[in-house]
Amino acid sequence: MTARCCSGSMTTWANVPGVAPVCSTTRGPSPSSKPARQPNSYARGSPVGLEPCAPVAVVSQAPRRPNAGQPAEQMPHRSRPTVSARRRKGSASNRHLNMRIFLLCTGRYAESMPRTADHDARRTQIIDAVRGLVASDGPEAATMSRIAASAGVSVGLVQHYYASKNVLLADAYDRTLQVQQGRIETLVASEEQARGRIEHMVLGALTQFLPLDPGRRDETILFDYFSSVALRQPSLREAWRRTDDVLLARLREAVVNAEECGEAREGVDPDDEARRLLAVTRGLARTLLLRDDADEVARARRVLAQECASTFPNPCRQYGS
Repeated sequence: MTARCCSGSMTTWANVPGVAPVCSTTRGPSPSSKPARQPNSYARGSPVGLEPCAPVAVVSQAPRRPNAGQPAEQMPHRSRPTVSARRRKGSASNRHLNMRIFLLCTGRYAESMPRTADHDARRTQIIDAVRGLVASDGPEAATMSRIAASAGVSVGLVQHYYASKNVLLADAYDRTLQVQQGRIETLVASEEQARGRIEHMVLGALTQFLPLDPGRRDETILFDYFSSVALRQPSLREAWRRTDDVLLARLREAVVNAEECGEAREGVDPDDEARRLLAVTRGLARTLLLRDDADEVARARRVLAQECASTFPNPCRQYGS
């Protein structure tokens, strides 16, 4: 509804909620409104001294386009695509570019770096490369670059698994020991099932430390290299001592069990016998690295068998063997 007034009193609509006067007989600006615009062509035809006025209910005001000084967060709409919109527009090309880079990278290492990489197999692959380099070209050949080339992987992949060469060497030592222990456990389980003598179990276990075939020769060279580096590296020396303690504990346990069943020599000291057997085995292994002819191999086997026989000279009371 529109109401018109010729007097244009400011108080006519003062008390009506949401309503503000838009014209008056006076030309002065209203304290509660913006300055009036110039009359348009429709108002220009009105009689002089009389202006059309009408109360207009101000419920909401349509948003105006901001000027250059208005902050960006107050803009009701945008006149050009935003940065994110422009990026979205080019996202398809970016995806093609990323896919191309991925295919190039995976194609380069297609055989050595499968998408679903088995981390344990990766480490084994690197350790085998270390062991082969040390055995064939010597310890000085075991550099990060040559290890990576021998394993068929990148240097970055080797450094991803091993932060330093000492960490790599320690893991190579531990994994090689695990391989040896697996063979020893298989041999001992077979002897136990056949109710064999403890003497034969210990002899078979210690023989695994002798370089009697190419695989065990590589293991012996790696152990020798590790022990030489451990002399100058406290962390590696501690790992060597832990391994030494485990081997001595197992040999001691074998001597104690032999005392119970009667195989062990009377009055034997388990700790001394364990250290003697391990020292003799390591000395024979070192000798075979330098002298690997058939006579020397036979002599090493004979000496180790005699040492075990001196520790376990008696028959077993439990099985009579």
